[in-house]
Amino acid sequence: MQILNSQKQPPRWLLFVVAVLFNLIWAASYPISKIIMAGISPLALSCWRIVGATIVLLPFVRRSDMPKQIAGKDVALLVLMGTTGAGAAIILQLLGTTRTLASNVSLLAGLEPVFIVLLAPFFLREHLNFRILLSLSLSFGGAALVSVDPSTLEIFSGQYFVG
Repeated sequence: MQILNSQKQPPRWLLFVVAVLFNLIWAASYPISKIIMAGISPLALSCWRIVGATIVLLPFVRRSDMPKQIAGKDVALLVLMGTTGAGAAIILQLLGTTRTLASNVSLLAGLEPVFIVLLAPFFLREHLNFRILLSLSLSFGGAALVSVDPSTLEIFSGQYFVG
């Protein structure tokens, strides 16, 4: 692979370790959220998550890359995107976590890309070919497989989806 920029790239093993670490942190966020919500509300936890993410990510913002001024017409769109894409999504996820097992919320969150692909033909006029449909089938099959109650072989039984 040819490197296009002049910056030295980190070793591949380090990138792998960081990717695994981030996945572990992301996977642990569901049960940790469930534990924390025993003491605070989902709204408070979502607020703390957004504040924490802002504090962590703020040093990575490069001021020279930022536009000098945001156009007035873009402000409303940016507020809408931030409110729905960050705020509402986290609040709804945490409210859902209070109603069911953390593993169910994690499973459903993992299916988000599948639902995005399913909605793409309706909103973006995307075409779903055989390969994509096969991938979607495998994703749903995997979700169903981990959702089976081993004692009764019921899929998506009520006791697992409403806590």
